[in-house]
Amino acid sequence: MSEGFEMKDFLLNFDIAAITFELKKKVIDKYIDTVYHLNANTIMLRIKPGPIFMIFEAGRRAHITNYKFKTPTKPIDFAMALRKYLSRGKIIDINQPQFERVVEFLISSKDRNYRLIVEIFKRGNMILIDQEGIIIAALRTAVMKDRKIIVRKKYLPAPSEKISLTKVNHNDLIELKENGKINLEKAITNLLAIDRIYTKELLFQAELDGTITSNKLSEEQIETIYKIIKELRNKISEGPENPAIVLNEAGEQIDVIPNQLTIYEKFKKKQFDSFNEAVDEYFSSILSNKEQVDKEDELSKKAEKLNRIQENQIVQSESFKKAIEINRKKGEIIYLHLNEIEHLSQLINSKKKDGHNWKDIEHMIKENAIKGTKPEIYFQKIMPDKLGYSVKIDDVDILIGLKNKPQHWASQFYKKAKKIEEKLPGLESSIKSVKIKIKNLEEEKTQTLKEIPQLIKRREKEWFEKFRWFESSKGFLVLCGRDASNNEVLIKRYTNDEDIVLHAEVHGAPFTIIKTGGKDLNDDTVEEAATFGACYSKAWAQGFTSIDLYWIKPNQISKQPPSGQYLSKGMFMIRGTRNYVTGIALRLAIGAIIKDDQILVVAGPPSAIKKRASGYVEIIPGKTPSGKLAKLIKKILISKVSKEYKTITKTIELNEIQVLIPSGKADLDYTS
Repeated sequence: MSEGFEMKDFLLNFDIAAITFELKKKVIDKYIDTVYHLNANTIMLRIKPGPIFMIFEAGRRAHITNYKFKTPTKPIDFAMALRKYLSRGKIIDINQPQFERVVEFLISSKDRNYRLIVEIFKRGNMILIDQEGIIIAALRTAVMKDRKIIVRKKYLPAPSEKISLTKVNHNDLIELKENGKINLEKAITNLLAIDRIYTKELLFQAELDGTITSNKLSEEQIETIYKIIKELRNKISEGPENPAIVLNEAGEQIDVIPNQLTIYEKFKKKQFDSFNEAVDEYFSSILSNKEQVDKEDELSKKAEKLNRIQENQIVQSESFKKAIEINRKKGEIIYLHLNEIEHLSQLINSKKKDGHNWKDIEHMIKENAIKGTKPEIYFQKIMPDKLGYSVKIDDVDILIGLKNKPQHWASQFYKKAKKIEEKLPGLESSIKSVKIKIKNLEEEKTQTLKEIPQLIKRREKEWFEKFRWFESSKGFLVLCGRDASNNEVLIKRYTNDEDIVLHAEVHGAPFTIIKTGGKDLNDDTVEEAATFGACYSKAWAQGFTSIDLYWIKPNQISKQPPSGQYLSKGMFMIRGTRNYVTGIALRLAIGAIIKDDQILVVAGPPSAIKKRASGYVEIIPGKTPSGKLAKLIKKILISKVSKEYKTITKTIELNEIQVLIPSGKADLDYTS
């Protein structure tokens, strides 16, 4: 990391101003579709039309994201409260109050206005308040010295003792001279609500040394600082110009900026079209790296623990072997010198019976030992507390008790050796077991790090994805209406004269269009399109196994009803000859298609999907709810795709599969 520049960990005031500027253009007058809970500090909103995803992390960030995130099955209470009050709510305005590190959303929902406040300062929070300013829900309740975040209490913003950059004037800056002998950089930070990196920018542009004492500032220098502040202030109102991620010499990201800063002039940068994109890339990269580092740390700690256990076991094993050897040797020595040791025991016992004390007996034996008398030369000392004495033979110290004969002690040493020996196989087995665990953990570490879900960007959807669609086995695009409105749009705006239109012989069936591009069709493509249209008709919910369809040309379709009749939305009059396709089976395939390192979940006739999918399943009309079936389908798709695509397949969201299941119910076709 470059000296003096720490990696940014949260959005600054200027960043939030730029984010707010862009969000106003992107999401004002759009609707909150749903709310996701990502983790304890993070909420994500899905905005429609779009969809657009906004991610809010208390104390760190708020921006649009193009990445996919895994969502817990059970949302936290705060997320549920946001769903209750804000779902289908319209975003009316977005503000940054007082140039603070706060983003405030004004939302109209259920005939009332709400404010969602995202605090991005230290110990920040997310709070939902009503139009009277009363707290309805909060990410965290908190009681602080200067305010309380408690449900049903009045919301108070965090107080600021510093001057906002948007309000500072020339006279305020005169205070810098009155701050005494503290260094200039600290004096500016104490006075203004400005982050350290922008303090450095001010000083850099003003060509001032931040270490000088603030009382040495001249009037001219104060004027220069004020001029630069006004220039920075103008950039806020103009919006981001050159969004970029700043990289250090090693190519590591250290900052994300909405406009170019002179302090970063010589740094490498990665440019973006919008600041939201730059922030999204910056923080998503941090999140991805953090997950990998955390997992590596977790597995490393497990490995360290196992290694310590193994080291202790090896030490214990060596200790056991040594104890077995020494105890056996003691037993052998006693038997080899049995008469001599027995003589010593008798000598000590007889002297003790004669009234000699231990000290005199020890002195007498040692005098004989000096003369080289056997067995006294083996004697070491008397041990009254153990009612015995020690001998040293062949450099081995042996304790001999006086209450039992030496044969008894030889037997005891052999028994002790045998007892320890009996423990050895279990210990060695445990050592092998730990060794296998260490090896398995190393393999798990390698595999787990491979399988850590990499953050994957959401695809930019093609124009035709607003409809149901698939690509036929012969390469033709086939479209099908999702509902009455979608059906009408498909026929009116996206159907050309050279296309083929199919419709099922059941009430409430959608139109299915083959986009021919003027090319000749074959029967296979028509049958595939017919299968598609049949599956998404009401015949599926009614449990039919097959139905008939017909195809026509677009010029046979009219929105003009017979005199005195009315056509509701999505309905059309058909005139002229109908070309029938009969006995079309209701069977649908759902497959995972990998395209440009991204994954598409597509439904269509089995003959078309199996040709293009890395893995697929077939479904038929049934009774399994879409939620339950989607989980099973995802599991099967992960098992079927090749190893290189398993990680990306795991990022499929269940709702991507659910929306493809006709009528919300089906069963797996185990006969396919």
